[in-house]
Amino acid sequence: MAESEKTGGAVDVVRKAGEAIERLSNFTFALHVLPAFLALDIGLRIARGTNVVTTDWSLLSKAPLGLGLCAVIAYVVAMAIAAPIARAIVEPVLRKGLELLKALENAFFNAVFGFFGQSEVYLAPREQPRESRVSGSSVLLRVVRDRALRDQDSFWLSQVEQKEAQMESSRRAELALATLSFATVVLAIVDAFLTPGQSILGLASQQINEAVSARLDGLGTLLIGCLVLAAGVPWIAEAFFDRPTTAWIEHPALAAELMEEFHKRQAELRPMLPAPWRDR
Repeated sequence: MAESEKTGGAVDVVRKAGEAIERLSNFTFALHVLPAFLALDIGLRIARGTNVVTTDWSLLSKAPLGLGLCAVIAYVVAMAIAAPIARAIVEPVLRKGLELLKALENAFFNAVFGFFGQSEVYLAPREQPRESRVSGSSVLLRVVRDRALRDQDSFWLSQVEQKEAQMESSRRAELALATLSFATVVLAIVDAFLTPGQSILGLASQQINEAVSARLDGLGTLLIGCLVLAAGVPWIAEAFFDRPTTAWIEHPALAAELMEEFHKRQAELRPMLPAPWRDR
């Protein structure tokens, strides 16, 4: 009995250790930790002129508790209020800049093509008709909702509500992750360039550069820059790329019904189509 309890206890320890390692390697968890780490480094450099590594933590532990609480509260307020406000200011400016660059690019290529006399207009081939409400065995969420309301189908109404709740939860998580990502990028820039003294990012870059060959001088800076860029991917994706406007839900029966209706309509319209389309 005692042996089995020991075995069970060891299994629990291994399982918990595995969960801890998995959590530490989680990208979302990293984005929760990085802004706090960078903010701590910035605060230490402003207050003491040292970074996270060079700080004498034995002396710092004797600082008044109220000072630490104020720092924690300031960080929470900054993340909850300052970061969203900064996003609301920065993102429109960056979008306008991207639109201006795109307009300049179009003007440049139009001028080049006009100079070489290539003014022909390319016409994309006409797409073959298709049932846009169906994708495989999935159907547009709004179509399923309308059909469930029409048929008073409580099962599919509940499925639609669950799907909408999942989408809303996912959307909120993505927004929160984008804010953390934005804060990480901003704090990294402030830590690296706008705060006096050597930052933890600069120290890490220096250590990498010293560890590699002289021929790869600058590798540390490149790697740290890539890490900051990787941390900014959720924010970039959220701010500058359009999200899909269509939502789908798995409904094989309705998908088959809609496809059957579509093929029937196409068969009825086929005699009226031009000759090239009748052969498709």
